[in-house]
Amino acid sequence: MLTVRRATMISLLFIWPLLVFGESYGPTSSGDTLWKVADRMRTDANYSTKEMMLAIFLANREAFSNDNINRLKKGQLLQGPSEDELREVSLMNVAEQFQKYSGNSSSAGRVGGGGDDEVALREAEQRSAQLDAENDNLETRYRELQKQMEALQDRSAELKQKLSNFDN
Repeated sequence: MLTVRRATMISLLFIWPLLVFGESYGPTSSGDTLWKVADRMRTDANYSTKEMMLAIFLANREAFSNDNINRLKKGQLLQGPSEDELREVSLMNVAEQFQKYSGNSSSAGRVGGGGDDEVALREAEQRSAQLDAENDNLETRYRELQKQMEALQDRSAELKQKLSNFDN
């Protein structure tokens, strides 16, 4: 038991500086996207999130299926790029590099890759249902306000009539 604790403490001593200073990220999970990881690891505003994404990819190519920037694997520990690597990436045509390393995938860098179209479709359907419900609520509220307005107009007409009768 003591040996396990000692080993854990020793590994924390080596891993902790990496986690604290943002030099690594992971292990990746099914909700992670390369964009989110890059945005979290980006500490220098001189580099864009896309530059950081490309630098992370180039520094961790084994963490991506089929050398595809859109296919981040689950369970990977990603090493942050060095300042030199970031500087080198900033000199590249980032859009061209994304095209080069993205293949024909539309999975947008999400962990797992394959079923992301289904997930996106499900999310779009849920959002569509939410918007339909909001639209129904707004239409109901609009009809209620129209009725209130008509009632106020009727009341206004009545008051005008009483006022004109009072003046005569």
